Amino acid sequence: SAKYPPYDDVAWTLGDLYGATVIGVNDTAVFHWSGLERLLDTVAATAQVTGTGATYVMAYRAQGELLPALYALRADQPAAHASAAERAFTVETAAKDTFPVGSVIWEGLSASAAAKLARDYALPLVAASVPSVPRHELRTPRVAIYHTWFDTQDEGWSRYTFEHAHIPYTPIDKDDLRKGHLRDRFDVILVPNARGGLPEWIHGIDAKWGPLPYLKTMQSPALAAPESSPDITGGPGFDGLAELQKFAEAGGEIVTLGSSTSLVSGAGIALALSPHGAGGLFHPGSVVRARIRHAASPILYGYPSQFTLFRGNGPLFEVDPRDSAMLVLQYGAGLKSEKDEGPMLGIAETPKPPATKEKDKPAPDSAYVASGMVRNEGDILGQGAIFDVPVGKGRVIAFTFDALHRYLNHHEFPLVWNALLNWDAKVR
Repeated sequence: SAKYPPYDDVAWTLGDLYGATVIGVNDTAVFHWSGLERLLDTVAATAQVTGTGATYVMAYRAQGELLPALYALRADQPAAHASAAERAFTVETAAKDTFPVGSVIWEGLSASAAAKLARDYALPLVAASVPSVPRHELRTPRVAIYHTWFDTQDEGWSRYTFEHAHIPYTPIDKDDLRKGHLRDRFDVILVPNARGGLPEWIHGIDAKWGPLPYLKTMQSPALAAPESSPDITGGPGFDGLAELQKFAEAGGEIVTLGSSTSLVSGAGIALALSPHGAGGLFHPGSVVRARIRHAASPILYGYPSQFTLFRGNGPLFEVDPRDSAMLVLQYGAGLKSEKDEGPMLGIAETPKPPATKEKDKPAPDSAYVASGMVRNEGDILGQGAIFDVPVGKGRVIAFTFDALHRYLNHHEFPLVWNALLNWDAKVR
């Protein structure tokens, strides 16, 4: 109903963006408590090690600190190994603790290193005997972040997020793709959100404007970091995209965020993905509800069956019905009878009669929009939010939203960290 509809982010509900429970307080007396002291230092959560045993286990609930902790541990204790449980399990403690799927098991970890993980990264560890459960090793990957020259803003936010989380990465650009041998250098290539179609991904900035250098000079000492180029025009070309496909086929993982999924879909690297038309959808940045479709997927370890995420305008994608197992997370929290399948799986929607009784009305937490606004939301309900597409020996993890959006939606960062942590997992 707005005269001038918004085009950018319209939801700033920090509880949802941070995955935190917020309780409102209306009593102004909270501003006048006696005995309050001025905060002069950083406040950080800590945890403890409990139990006895040579193995350490941790209930994984999508803690964003796990991946940085594993990188730090690799440097301090290279003999220690971490693995992710592929099923829930129970350990013999005084309380018989139960650990959900995705929980982490450490072996070869010293007691001092365990205490440091708990203290510095707020990871609650339980010392126990080795649990009998199927699992796969968590091997910290060599990560590259792909840098385009035709749209750089969101790539900068992705780098900012990695740097604040202390996750090491190597920036690469069109020249690196053309050189090839990507699998020799990297295990994961992250392609941040970038607004452009397939021609921009292939050809970049029109070469008629070149040469256009981006280099550090005496007159521009702040330029050319972290990437520089004697000519930012042009793109990787067809040969460069072929090298990206070779990377996945040789066992690498490509992670695309938001609109960058059009690269792997349009170029045929993730051949199973095709664009899904939703011409009437108007979706400025809002917090919306999603539901897990593939509960065994390591990408979704630590998340409940339904949760909120932040999505703005951008393209949608779909898979053929025979490839429906590649759809791991959908938009909308509705059940199967509520357009869960939707046109993505080739099943026509059955119109629902209007709710006439109070008990027939949908629960408040089943509505698609949790904060913000979406027009014609029927065009997105049941559609794919995350896809896991096999490519040769590797895979493409395709997000149709930007899970690293402007360092705001911290609740979704662990979705990307899960993709990195489980880059070579055979669980599908």
